Amino acid sequence: MVQRKLDYYLQSSTQSGSPSLPPSCTLSFLDLPYQIRCRIYFLAGLVRFCPIDFNQEGPRARYYLSEENQSSDYACFFKSRKFMGHLYELDCRPACRCPPLPFSLLCISRTISKEVSCILYSKNSFTISRSNPWGLKPLRNLNPYALSCLRVLNICLNDCECRYNGAFQSLRTVQGPEVQGLFLCHPACRRYGFHNKPLRHQARQDAATLLEFDNIIARLAAHCQLESLRLDVVCDTEDLETAHEVVRRLLLIQKLGDCSIRLSQKPSWQHSALAKQTTRQLVDCPPDQAEDIKLRTYHLPHEILAHILQYSELVAPFDLEWSPGRGLVPFDCCKKCTATLDHCTCSFYHGAYSRSCTCWRLPLSIFLVSRQVHGIAKGIFYQRNRFVILPKGGRLDDLGSCQRPFPGLTTLFRKLPRNTTQLLRSICLVVCLPESAPAYSQLLTEWRNIIRLLLTVCDTGKLTLSLFLGHKYEMDRGPESEVALRSSYQDLIRCLGEVRHLQDLFIYIQWPNYTTTSTTARYSSELEKEVLGPNYDSMTKGKWARLPKLWYNGMSREGPVFAADGRRVWPRPYGDDAYGPPTPPPYIYV
Repeated sequence: MVQRKLDYYLQSSTQSGSPSLPPSCTLSFLDLPYQIRCRIYFLAGLVRFCPIDFNQEGPRARYYLSEENQSSDYACFFKSRKFMGHLYELDCRPACRCPPLPFSLLCISRTISKEVSCILYSKNSFTISRSNPWGLKPLRNLNPYALSCLRVLNICLNDCECRYNGAFQSLRTVQGPEVQGLFLCHPACRRYGFHNKPLRHQARQDAATLLEFDNIIARLAAHCQLESLRLDVVCDTEDLETAHEVVRRLLLIQKLGDCSIRLSQKPSWQHSALAKQTTRQLVDCPPDQAEDIKLRTYHLPHEILAHILQYSELVAPFDLEWSPGRGLVPFDCCKKCTATLDHCTCSFYHGAYSRSCTCWRLPLSIFLVSRQVHGIAKGIFYQRNRFVILPKGGRLDDLGSCQRPFPGLTTLFRKLPRNTTQLLRSICLVVCLPESAPAYSQLLTEWRNIIRLLLTVCDTGKLTLSLFLGHKYEMDRGPESEVALRSSYQDLIRCLGEVRHLQDLFIYIQWPNYTTTSTTARYSSELEKEVLGPNYDSMTKGKWARLPKLWYNGMSREGPVFAADGRRVWPRPYGDDAYGPPTPPPYIYV
């Protein structure tokens, strides 16, 4: 069948009866409906999932348009930061590897250029830094129409965090433990990277920075649609007086759509309080009267107070991981404080405030209110949260980091307050088996002690026990290895015969790679029935609906994420080059 031309479907009302238009009346691109034109713009790459850097987009486009340099979607900083948290190689150098924007659309005609500009600036997120090439000049050069279309903008005047340049690649040749974990200010940062000094209003150069910031704020206030603008400002200051100078200039803007402000790279409650007060003024929020009116909320009846506290921060939004040596696994930025994620404005890590921050911390202040509140809070915290107990040095998504095969359950129970183990309702034990099958028999004694401890100190009739059984190294898949694996699993599950009064038992074998395959899931169900009886059905109990929710694992938290053009952004298709660090472009951070 011959495909019809597009003109056949776009006939004018006067020629609706003719099968095609005469050559003199050919329709143009602008005759298409606006929704179709927008879809074409999206497919051409006009709207990007990642933020656009005003300082780097031009040189980056020229670099990737050359024949020998191809863009790659594997090593994009924004996607890695949003969905995977801290990554050593990718997180130190925030560079985008996405295809360049189709700037040629701006040169077709005046009408199309205006239409494309509106979509470009309203549907994308933008970031700019004064420390990068050209400073704030690209933002000053935007015309009023482009400024009126801006919806998300991140302005960095001064950033005191570590940032690495191309010389960072030489660090990979250095051997030794001193190169591990360069997220904080490492001594090598002074040699291989750079970061700004805190801003001081007395310094002449910093005074020029504030004057330039004055001009930028004046332009934004004059031309932007402030009620639709999300503005993130990062300016690390040395003292509170300088922070007040920065805030005073921001007050020229009123009734913003959303805002976040960072005034200090280090945590500071004074800077955080100032940032919070300013943010509430910029978004025109009513003053917080809860601090002035001290209501006796905790003098309510026991039942009402317990119901209220169930909706407090006592219930974590994700599973709580614990491992010997470091306690609760340290948390990362919530990745919701800013729209571009190249800076963090969480008040726990910096002297900052963001209205969209969702960081969770253990609310110790609730436990210190009174004896009655302490008892209620203790019951809610231990009963409503799910505790994942790891071997030493381990992570649930990476069993290769485990230094021991079994979780430190004894150490955890020794550190818990008295009479709290009976309150536990959901425990996850992570078992990292060694690569050699004969070594299992030597470890069964330790495993039996862990099971007896659970039986002794916990209320097993109300306890949900989840077992994550995996290996430190990838094992060969074949008939012989399957027989060895099943034999080891049988030995471990046989020790659970004493604990037959569990409320629920969920077993996940060959975690995390082959847990959900049909054969593995069917065999894990058989193991569960050996302990709790042949009539036990873990699927109806919500086994696969209660997979771990980890704060650092965007795959389990976000689910499938799609870009504006319909392309799936996450989970991404991994390849061999997805694991290695990308070659740094020669133009960034000169």
